[in-house]
Parts: sequence; structure tokens; C-alpha cells
Amino acid sequence: VLSRPNATELSVSYVPAEGSPQPFYARLGFVDTGEVHEGENVMRLDLSGRARPAVAPPRPLTHVVLMQFQEPAPEILAKASALLRGLQGKVPELRSIEVGLDVLHSGRSYDLALITRFDSLADMQRYQDHPEHVAVLQYLRTVLAASVAVDYEQP
Repeated sequence: VLSRPNATELSVSYVPAEGSPQPFYARLGFVDTGEVHEGENVMRLDLSGRARPAVAPPRPLTHVVLMQFQEPAPEILAKASALLRGLQGKVPELRSIEVGLDVLHSGRSYDLALITRFDSLADMQRYQDHPEHVAVLQYLRTVLAASVAVDYEQP
């Protein structure tokens, strides 16, 4: 918690992970700023007594990636799947992950689908830069022919 005499706001920060104090802070009136300080999310509480415009809470985000491999050999697909699934529990912002392999093998099919879910766009952006995710990307770039992605917020 950061504060100083005659302060007009109070700041707190937390590590985004299961069991973090974020829901408690939000119930007290703290608002997520979208800022990250030394790896911790920052929330602020207005102490000025002035009415502030309501800030919309972050919306959950789903990140979908379809991947086409240069050579979709079973061992390559298995390694890629294992690396992607292995991100669960290593990246705090990652709420869920699904990895699926194509079963139809049609002319328009991709080989692998990845669906990940986050509490917010900011969390997904932190996931993108996380060293564990970057390491998986380095491998995938050596075996992928193409990929497409879509990111959408839940209402």
C-alpha cells in the first residue's frame, strides 16, 4: 500500500494469481488501473471525496490461435501440444487453456487449435511476454508454416 500525507488516492498492488487480494480490494472500492509495477497489478482508491467517472471493469478475454505445421508428424504435434498445455500453472495470468488436434484433415483445416482465457486484455498481454510463453513460441516458430489468431472480450 502506497500513501502520503494529504494524499488524494491510495494505491495497492498485487500479484495476479489465484487467491490474490484483488477481489477484496475491489470490494473496498479500489479500481484496477491497467498499470503494472515490478510485475504487480496496480489498483487505486480515490480519497478526494470527488465523484469520479465510473471505470468499466476489465472484461474476460479469450485468445484463439489456429496453427498449421510445416510437417504435421505425430511427434511434432505431441511436443507442441505438451509444451502449450505445460503453460498452465506456470503463467499466473492464464486462467484456462485448451489444446486440440484436428481430426478431419480437410483442405482448409489447421493442425492444432489453442484456446486460452484471461481475466483481462492486460493479463493476456502479460502472458504474451512471460518467459515460459516466449520459450514455447521459440519452438513453435521452428515448426509452424502458418498461424491465425482472434482475441475477443466476453460481454
